[in-house]
Amino acid sequence: MIAGHGIVEAARRLKWRTLRASDMSEVWSEEQALAFMAANNELARLADPDEMALAALVTELQGFDAELAALAAGTEERLAELVASLKEPVGEDPGPQVDKAAELQVKWGTATGQLWELGEHRLICGDCTDAAVVERVMGGEKAVFICADPPYNRGALDVRSIDEWIAWCAKWIDFAWRSIDANGSLLVFGYPYEASRLLCSIEKTYPFQRWLSWFYSNGRLMPDGFKIGTEVLLWFSKAIKPRNWMALRRPYSKENEAKRQAGKLSFRRNGRETFPTTDDAAPSDWFDTPMLTGFKAVQQGREHVAQKPLDLIENIVEGWTLDGEIMLDPFLGSGTTLIACEKLGRRCRAVEIEPKYVAVALERWAVMTGQTPVRMEQGDECGTEAEADGEEVRF
Repeated sequence: MIAGHGIVEAARRLKWRTLRASDMSEVWSEEQALAFMAANNELARLADPDEMALAALVTELQGFDAELAALAAGTEERLAELVASLKEPVGEDPGPQVDKAAELQVKWGTATGQLWELGEHRLICGDCTDAAVVERVMGGEKAVFICADPPYNRGALDVRSIDEWIAWCAKWIDFAWRSIDANGSLLVFGYPYEASRLLCSIEKTYPFQRWLSWFYSNGRLMPDGFKIGTEVLLWFSKAIKPRNWMALRRPYSKENEAKRQAGKLSFRRNGRETFPTTDDAAPSDWFDTPMLTGFKAVQQGREHVAQKPLDLIENIVEGWTLDGEIMLDPFLGSGTTLIACEKLGRRCRAVEIEPKYVAVALERWAVMTGQTPVRMEQGDECGTEAEADGEEVRF
């Protein structure tokens, strides 16, 4: 082959069976072919690429085949740079002002039944076990990913029997599952005991993929004297890989990285020795991210009782979605998933039952972006519209 190696590789990945080609064997001598190859490579090397056009191309390509997009960009790192170059810069996350929740609720006038638009995102104040609430915030769209952090059925919140809690979970999962596309994913946070019981109850209904774990060394001391340092993420999906699987890769250990750079790192796969083709190791089934400070901060009103670290949620959202795609969070809390989506260029659809936490999320997003959330409708908890003309209400 004289030229077109990249096209052939792309066609193979796309599973094309034929390509048009010109047979030059009767036209050029071997010396002429070699001369053309050398000149062709030199022209490519000296070319000045159109960065914006390349960024748009690989971003679109990423939606079909992430590995092929990385090949077109050159490396996974270069792909990430190109995709990021198309996004408008966002401000820093100010964090949730949970200690000012009552004040913020007065400022924004949040109440059950309201639907808010925040740039590319939507947030409804309501109960995710109400199908009408979920349908309303989705607006007829489908999500590719649902990240759910429901109450764990422990602590100061309403505690049900384990059977009642599972039945309650089955209800909101049913409504949420209807909102994702054919190859979408659902990730559910929980403590190991409750998560295992939930899994046994619903695994025949929903396609279970993997038990993932979140580890943290700064866990809370529990009443039985043990310090908890693990939470579970149950992953349900018809797809066998997260959509942006390569974003979940992690750096090699220092030992393996030294071997890789020396060309001595290899693995046995299907009885054959293989060498790594990327600069990072395959994803692990655990996340190692410190949790936010504990009960004292919650008691002092500085944190939501179940707030997850932004770094953790960013990592998860990036791994299970692609640029511009829609995801759903049925338990938004103080707005961490919303902020992660804003930073990553994803579109968030969220439900939060507490009006005060809706206000906290609105303020958090508004301060970060410099934009003003728009209340699209006013209504009661059933979603009836109260505005005569259906006009947007701006603050």
